[in-house]
Amino acid sequence: MGKSKKSRAGHRSDPVAKTVKPPSDPELAALRESKILPIINNLKSADPKSRSTAASVISSIIQDTKCRKLLLREQIVYTVLTQTLTDAALESRAAGWGILQVLAQEEEADFCVHLYRQDVLTAIEFASKLIQDKVLSKEAPFAKLPKAEKGFISSIAASLVSLLMALAEAEEEILESISNNNPITSLLFSLITYTSQDDEDPISAIRGDAMACLMVLTEDNTNLAKYITSTPGSIACYETLVSLKDEVSGDGVLACTVLHNIYASLLEVKNLSPKIDVADDADLISTLTKAMAGFVPGQSEANGSGCLQPTDDLSLKIQGHALSALNNIAWSVSLIDFSEDSNNDVLGAWTPVARALWQQVVSPILASDTADVDLATQVTSIAWAVARALHGETPLQPNEHRKFVSLYQATKGAPALQDPEDPFQALGVKCVGVLGQLALNPAPVDLNREIGTFLVTLVAGLPGTPTADAVEAFNQVFDIYGNEEYAYDAEVFWRSDFLKHLEGTMSKAKAMAKSVNKSQQPELRDRADEVVMNLTRFLSYKKKHKPVQMTVRERS
Repeated sequence: MGKSKKSRAGHRSDPVAKTVKPPSDPELAALRESKILPIINNLKSADPKSRSTAASVISSIIQDTKCRKLLLREQIVYTVLTQTLTDAALESRAAGWGILQVLAQEEEADFCVHLYRQDVLTAIEFASKLIQDKVLSKEAPFAKLPKAEKGFISSIAASLVSLLMALAEAEEEILESISNNNPITSLLFSLITYTSQDDEDPISAIRGDAMACLMVLTEDNTNLAKYITSTPGSIACYETLVSLKDEVSGDGVLACTVLHNIYASLLEVKNLSPKIDVADDADLISTLTKAMAGFVPGQSEANGSGCLQPTDDLSLKIQGHALSALNNIAWSVSLIDFSEDSNNDVLGAWTPVARALWQQVVSPILASDTADVDLATQVTSIAWAVARALHGETPLQPNEHRKFVSLYQATKGAPALQDPEDPFQALGVKCVGVLGQLALNPAPVDLNREIGTFLVTLVAGLPGTPTADAVEAFNQVFDIYGNEEYAYDAEVFWRSDFLKHLEGTMSKAKAMAKSVNKSQQPELRDRADEVVMNLTRFLSYKKKHKPVQMTVRERS
């Protein structure tokens, strides 16, 4: 399936709990003696000033790989959790949270699992209450606090948000614990709804990060979606998101992604507040497509406002959020059964939106011949979802289908970047999927012939064709040529002798299925086995429904 998926990394047990011993490498041993141990000793000092200075120094060197690994060997995490985060000096606590935040970003996911097992959420909960007390205080307004104190408070808030996002992405259990922790989610809500009190207010700059964190937490999370939209303490956050959704900006894109997650999670929920319209996804697409226009060569926003240019990491992240949201919206709609009359209104509303999505996002990026595989993967997934719903109404440009063929050939066999463990998330599979949808009735005969030939060539190329690609190609062939009444059935399937070529793939398909280790890749094996079964049925069906003119021609 094409929908973006959350990655859940594996982990080993307690990755940083090791016996402290000097490194064998002379250079590292010297660095440990001259720099690391003195800092660690100062961090544990009874002198508050020494502790604060040490914490600040560590936060400045922690990004250096050698220093970071040596600090981890010296149990820096334990020291920070048990001493630095409870230090009386706000400066020390700010540095401590900064240290943990950098470690979570630089180390692998199992580090976050280790932090979680060390009960870091309790410390985050306590710090969250502190931040809210300071930021929301009416007796001592945040704007009137000393500049240094405001800096430390905003630093802690930024570190907490970044750390929470890393924790949530590391493991599903951690995500659930975070989303069920009211003081922690309340911090995110407060940062999103916060109104800047002056031109240099550092807290207002954290809103985007808070929304990005909430985006991760709200994906497939019905309980949190219900909480945000129905609890008096959080409804203000929902209203802020709604007010931001029309802004063609980073915050606008992030608001749209969070709102989509909320709408998708509440789609089957009954007795919602009348303020919540879970069908509002269409309203989000305008902002997302306008934001994407700033990333596409030759495109500009219709309203003439400033475009988001992908000249830095932040802009590239926003681009990724916009594409991911558009992809998920498109796939949510594409899974609706439009053959049922009850869904005609949905199809009618979606069709012009989907056409615009293809014209404003898919076509320009395809025309740019991007070398960015991740971007190509996301836009191909969107194209697949749009084509699933539109079929013959897809606004395909002349020869545009060949762009997907070229993408497939250029990246054949490459694993999925976002989810390498799932072969069906690879760009190759998505290219096959969108091509198959473009070839469906009422596709022109010439277009159908070209795509059909490509698909049959793929399956005939086994075992040289990757298994997931072949599975998708077989399934698309079954869908395209499963009805003998389609105009292209006789003109393409029979005149091009596809039956003979497909019969020749039977033994290859069986060997393909048997080659997949069922215990290691159960979904791939199940789908490969299903293809073998369906191929047998498909060939039998086609032989029984051969066009009369073809049968007469053979006899004569």
